[in-house]
Amino acid sequence: IAELVVRAATRRQTRNLYSVRVTVVGSGRLGKVLKGVLSPVTPTTLISMRDELPNSDVVILATRPTEETINYIRVHGDELKGRVLMDAFSVKSRMFKVIEEESRELGFRYLSIHPLFGNVADTWGEAVILIPSVTSRDSLPMAMQLFEAAGLKPVIISDPETHDKVMAYVQAAHHLTLLALYMMLRDAGKLGNVNIGAVATHSLRYTMRAIERVLEQIDVVEEIQEMNPYAGEARGELIKYINIVNSAVSRGELSKVIEG
Repeated sequence: IAELVVRAATRRQTRNLYSVRVTVVGSGRLGKVLKGVLSPVTPTTLISMRDELPNSDVVILATRPTEETINYIRVHGDELKGRVLMDAFSVKSRMFKVIEEESRELGFRYLSIHPLFGNVADTWGEAVILIPSVTSRDSLPMAMQLFEAAGLKPVIISDPETHDKVMAYVQAAHHLTLLALYMMLRDAGKLGNVNIGAVATHSLRYTMRAIERVLEQIDVVEEIQEMNPYAGEARGELIKYINIVNSAVSRGELSKVIEG
């Protein structure tokens, strides 16, 4: 209860605290979530890529990391000059250098971000990764203050390659684990026409909620698996450790292996 009171008081204090005008481009799940997170603390507008780009200080691309997005940046180059441009892609290394070069040529400040949450009921305390570029300059401290005011925890990662290496384990391997478990449970229920949900343990019900969130954004999951250059390595490591644990169980040495 005390934590809820602190959250409510903090949100009242930070409501419309900033005059930084933000435009979120992309009317999908992520775009709507970002608007919901930022609107209480600063003027925030949500548009699609087809809409006219309004006057604002910050433009966040809540779009897919595709050539269409790069073309959008180039088409709106004159309008982006002097502004801060952020992408919210889940995979960075393929697009980061391209956008960084565009920022040099077109004269905008580029800061890459990665919100580590989806359409959750409460984003308070959730993390957002910030990756500065050679043109970020003062946009990094501004972004940290803005996201902190919105109740998020900024985490700075130095470069896009490190981000993708870490996310290969945090996202790619994690998603694979949940999807494999989902398929196993789904098919196991067919063995005796048993409703797995009806006999799930308390901890499994929590896991099944996580699986549901993954299934709701399977397109993003596929994108991460395909575009993250380190995803294959992480999947290989996951399979290796599953085999290690499985072998330890067979030898009766699970506790010994887990404790290291």
